[in-house]
Amino acid sequence: MAQRTWLVCSVQSGPRAEDYHVNGGWRPDQEVSAMLAALVLLLGAALLVGWEILCLGQVLLAERVRLLPRWAWAVGCLIFIPLGGIVYLLAGRVWTRAA
Repeated sequence: MAQRTWLVCSVQSGPRAEDYHVNGGWRPDQEVSAMLAALVLLLGAALLVGWEILCLGQVLLAERVRLLPRWAWAVGCLIFIPLGGIVYLLAGRVWTRAA
């Protein structure tokens, strides 16, 4: 009688064999590095959203703008993040002295 060999595939939801220390146990630095990467991504996204709000607010609340129409500055700020806002603040905004 022929002997049958069964291949059992299992889906692991936990740590893999290579994720263990030589001494044994899960390496917590992998979890910390993944959390740190997620935190950095969230912080970067929050900074970009804040920058866009600042630049669009400056475009919409300005009494007058230079070089391009107001709508073009707003579209440029939205498309070319963060360069569009930097160019607007340097070249497009009319800076006035406080009274």
